[in-house]
Amino acid sequence: MLEKLRQLVIPLYVLLCLLLGGSVQGDWRNMVLQLLAVALIAWAALSRRPESIGRAARMLVLLTLAAVALFVIQLIPLPPKVWPMLPGRDLLAAGYRTLGYDFPWLPVSMAPYETLSTSLTLLPPVAVLLGIIRLWAYEVRWLAGAVLLGTFLHVLLGALQTVGGGWPDAWWYLYDITNPGAVGFFANRNHMGTLLLASLPFSVALFASAVSTADPKRHAMLIVGASGLLLILVGLVLNHSLAAIVLGVPVIAASTLLLPRAWRRTRLAAPVVALASTIAVLSFTNSPVRAELLGSDTSSIEIRQEIWAVTSKALHETFPIGTGLGSFAQVYPLYEQLNEVERTYINHAHNDYLEVALEAGALGVLLIFAFLAWWVSIVVRIWTLPSSGRLARAATIASGAILAHSLADYPLRTAAIAAVFAACLGIMAQAGAKRRGNASSAAGVPRHVVIG
Repeated sequence: MLEKLRQLVIPLYVLLCLLLGGSVQGDWRNMVLQLLAVALIAWAALSRRPESIGRAARMLVLLTLAAVALFVIQLIPLPPKVWPMLPGRDLLAAGYRTLGYDFPWLPVSMAPYETLSTSLTLLPPVAVLLGIIRLWAYEVRWLAGAVLLGTFLHVLLGALQTVGGGWPDAWWYLYDITNPGAVGFFANRNHMGTLLLASLPFSVALFASAVSTADPKRHAMLIVGASGLLLILVGLVLNHSLAAIVLGVPVIAASTLLLPRAWRRTRLAAPVVALASTIAVLSFTNSPVRAELLGSDTSSIEIRQEIWAVTSKALHETFPIGTGLGSFAQVYPLYEQLNEVERTYINHAHNDYLEVALEAGALGVLLIFAFLAWWVSIVVRIWTLPSSGRLARAATIASGAILAHSLADYPLRTAAIAAVFAACLGIMAQAGAKRRGNASSAAGVPRHVVIG
């Protein structure tokens, strides 16, 4: 019974994140996910396992601990003679002087309550990551199946939203502030597009594994993979996400590498890429974002350019200390030109790398580079090791799509996408473990774990 629970707990939690973690607006939903995450983290930390985790997993855990330490550092109070000397604190110090108040002890973060609140959003992805690394007794197919099931439910709800209309008052729109159309359990259309792209390689991997092996579960895998692929393509058409359109073709093209070698070399690669390109063009042609790129309404692109310019100015004035994780919405207005302020509320930089650099300063930039170096090394290892399974390679494609989308949006700010991303990293860390002795086994990877 305990063994079965260990197999199902992380996939079920990922599925729950996909259904409840679509926006930071869902206070009670995110609270439930965070409380469950605390229990999972405690279980993973106290779990006894005889094997030592692999080097790749250890490095990933260390990077996670470094991110936690960064939050702690930013919340440590500094003496009144120290914090006014930090870059970008002039306005804050001037406010105390104007009011005639003595300088109190203040932390590095200019919005400490937001930093503390933001730190809680780490709980779901950390729970997924540690659950995969420490609890161990799972098959990767269960994780892939959970992601595909969550995507299936998103597409069904998105179809209802497209056909039923009623934006934003209908019950099938879950959040007060949301995009019209197919957003699924998200509030943002682009975030659902990211989920569709991340799910696609897992669907292809399951399908390819089913047709190329004699696994007794091959029929179920074939049905899940084929139906999942068809449903994802339908979802991409309904979603009308510019990010999904731009990233869809390379993600589909990369996913064809997961097919059996004879298939992708001869019959299937060209039709699949052609079909993906056709769907992307048709979706783009009938999408409202077409006007934003080619027509007179270029507001989406222009707004992003303005946000990046203002954020870069704030970054220049506060680097290398940063303004505090989670402080963007409070800090951004301080650097806007008064004649350029509009009614649009800017809550994120629409570039997670730029936003982390602003909020976390030099330490955040170093952490980003350290993580990307880890990610690239594991991707290379997985694709060069013949023993790496299709689902591990699918995880590299899915995580790459999320990282690419983060250049122009903030998908990882939702518990749903963060959980999927953490699941991808956990799968990659296990599959990329350094081989010792027999090439068929990885250091610290149990033999009953199936990858691909």
